[in-house]
Amino acid sequence: MNAVFLLFVLCTLRDVISAANNTAKKLSHESSLPSVFIIGAMKAGTTSLSQIFRAHKEFCHDELKEKNFFSFDQNYKHGKQWYMKTFPNCSASVSLDATPTYFSDPETPKRLKEFFSPQELRRKKFVLILREPVSRLYSEYQFRHRGCLRYLKSHPSSTTSEHMQSPGCMRLLPDSYSKSKKPPLDIASATMDQLAKQLIDFPSFLQVDHGVAAMKRSDYHEHLARWLEVVRRDQLFVVSFKTLVSQSSDVLSRLRLFLHLESDWPANTTLPKPISHSDHDPGMPCDLRTQLVKRYEREGVQLARDISAGLVNKLEPPFPAFDPALEAPPCGKSKAKIPSSGSSNSSTVAAGSSRKQKKPSPSPTSSSR
Repeated sequence: MNAVFLLFVLCTLRDVISAANNTAKKLSHESSLPSVFIIGAMKAGTTSLSQIFRAHKEFCHDELKEKNFFSFDQNYKHGKQWYMKTFPNCSASVSLDATPTYFSDPETPKRLKEFFSPQELRRKKFVLILREPVSRLYSEYQFRHRGCLRYLKSHPSSTTSEHMQSPGCMRLLPDSYSKSKKPPLDIASATMDQLAKQLIDFPSFLQVDHGVAAMKRSDYHEHLARWLEVVRRDQLFVVSFKTLVSQSSDVLSRLRLFLHLESDWPANTTLPKPISHSDHDPGMPCDLRTQLVKRYEREGVQLARDISAGLVNKLEPPFPAFDPALEAPPCGKSKAKIPSSGSSNSSTVAAGSSRKQKKPSPSPTSSSR
């Protein structure tokens, strides 16, 4: 009898230890994956906000902002173990993936759903910053424009073909640039203004696939609807870029409650004011500005209504309707047209150009700021 009882106790103890080990493995697995995501939008302050998050003692302090795991095909194919290695081992309780391409990428919500179990996914928190659509679009062009100028200056001896195929200048140099093997000017001695004249202007950018994809990234209503098919509204904190900049202290207080952080942000934490980067780019034609304002004006009131209507918690600040006519960047005098939303280019890149990136490894960037 005693032997039978002892055997029963040993078997029970074995099962308890096995269950505890499995739970420990599961918790270890979850702790190696992000609990908070900043999903976008591009050029809406995600870099600044992620820096503030990482300065908080309850966040892991890894320096790799954009993991690009769910939005880049090549990265996603590497699998879960590869993704887990992009997060540092730390004692902090909160890990962060701040990748602004996630919001507009149609594959990301579906991949999140298949990557995480329903229980895991329900515990995730998502932060979304939305900027007036025309301003966001033009800021993305300016970012690419500056990046290409820096790339040309740092690679003066490269061939025109190498310049055109580089990620830094992708689709920003016209076909005529590569008519000869050598660049049409001495890059080492050229001024930034002289180099800028070699790049395509904003209207021409909107005619190539990267530009059409950039316009689609400002179609917030479409992207938000896709995300809400996968995550609950109370998992998503939506704030306008304008509110984030003008009321940063209030927004950060609300975010602390939303993220269930026990301690406050470090003293004197504020969001940097946006910097205008208009040097060297040729500007936006006034007629093109008018067309873009008309294209996105329907986003304003309807988007604000949808965001407010689905609000479950009261932690979010009120979301103001965009007013592109007042908020869009100033313009010049030249004339240009934007491609129609039904053009072949638009349908080709509607899925987002981010997944076509050749580099399989994520790299730290400041593309969203």
